[in-house]
Amino acid sequence: MIQNSYIVTISVLHMDEYYTAARWPQMGDKAMLTPAGRTPGGSVANASSVCGALGGRVFFYDVLSRSEVNEFLLQDMEQYGIDTSFVNFTEEKIDSKCLIIVTGEEKTILCAMPRKPVMALGPEQAELFRNASVIYTMLGAEYIIPDTMAAFDDFKRHGARIALDVEFICESTEQRRFLEAADILFFNQFGFLQNRGDLEEEEYLEYLLNKGVKIIVVTLGGNGCRIKTRNEDLRIPVYDIRVRDTNGAGDTFNAAFLYGMQKHWTVKETGLFATAAANYCVTQEGPRGGAVSESIIRQFMGEHCLLG
Repeated sequence: MIQNSYIVTISVLHMDEYYTAARWPQMGDKAMLTPAGRTPGGSVANASSVCGALGGRVFFYDVLSRSEVNEFLLQDMEQYGIDTSFVNFTEEKIDSKCLIIVTGEEKTILCAMPRKPVMALGPEQAELFRNASVIYTMLGAEYIIPDTMAAFDDFKRHGARIALDVEFICESTEQRRFLEAADILFFNQFGFLQNRGDLEEEEYLEYLLNKGVKIIVVTLGGNGCRIKTRNEDLRIPVYDIRVRDTNGAGDTFNAAFLYGMQKHWTVKETGLFATAAANYCVTQEGPRGGAVSESIIRQFMGEHCLLG
């Protein structure tokens, strides 16, 4: 059995391909794209790399085809200290990618995500999940674990907490049940608005807390974040920075928050650190600009002030 506190992250690993365009086309129109490079990506993979760079202990799980691209992506994650030895491989060709189209100062992200096969966990993989301090994934990626709800209930009974990144609306009753069974929810503005439906903001927060969710985080872009627990309601502004690239800010926030939890910091300390990490990220280029050591984030916090 693997000892000590660690995080298991589940999916999604892919390559981000960047293109520039003079304009975004209208329906039925055509636009020319100019290739502008590519970089390892995937929301959970980005968060894994950030957490590992900060000093967290992270195991990454996914179902991947054996390809030169995927081998490169796994090796890239390993440079951040991520253990990828529990990944399942399939003979199916399921390479994923994101096309990021830059038009002026705006970005449009198109995700090409083939449906992955559901592969049974081996005994060692199941123990890895059961003994994790936190299991982190994004809504829509959890299905690669067979019998999803039963499996995650089993992991929770063994002491693992479930943290879920919510950027999309729940597409089924099963996904809604999975969201409501999580211990920690990370919403961006879109995910929170879409999933609360007709409920007011306070009503939805109370609803989730009554379902058993322990920590609810809503990131608000340039307006910082809100963190809600049964006993605390924190609003943390952003730092006085010049934004360079917002890609990866949310993933960096989530990773730094989970890192703070591993370190047993208070919710407020964790939220302040995660905000600083996300703000540092947007001063850099690329989705893993925040994949740096804790000391660099501490230095950033000392050199910048929170607005408000």
